[in-house]
Amino acid sequence: MRAFLVGKRKRKYRSDYEKAVSSAQRYFDYLYSPDRFWRTFQSILEWLAGIPTALTYETRVRQLQNIHYKVLEYVGLTIARDVERIGRKEYPERFRPVFVTIASKLPEAVFKRMSLREFAGRLGVSWRTVRDALWYMRRIGFELPLVVLPYR
Repeated sequence: MRAFLVGKRKRKYRSDYEKAVSSAQRYFDYLYSPDRFWRTFQSILEWLAGIPTALTYETRVRQLQNIHYKVLEYVGLTIARDVERIGRKEYPERFRPVFVTIASKLPEAVFKRMSLREFAGRLGVSWRTVRDALWYMRRIGFELPLVVLPYR
């Protein structure tokens, strides 16, 4: 029985999806800093676009759920952590907890090409609150273009 178990190695990843997500997370961590956020995020989007598209609808949906959205969630949680940490320290008088929620969902909204109003509607806040959160992120040092989400 012992000879049978000697050749077995425990696999680090259960699937190729987990391997891709782990690789993207390490790539993002390597590049990321708040003052280079937008360039880093664009690099991650290019990396995601470089993944060959699955042939059938079912596998494409699985690919989006298991790779793309998990990577975007990780990016969102990372920037939300930094918005809270930097915001409470550097500019606490304008900090609002909803800014952390908006920051955590921002990468997915950019990926889905949502408008500012559509994004605000999905979060259940005013579009002005989203606008203020983006302004706040720029104020505390995040690199963001003037139009992250179009007004439409």
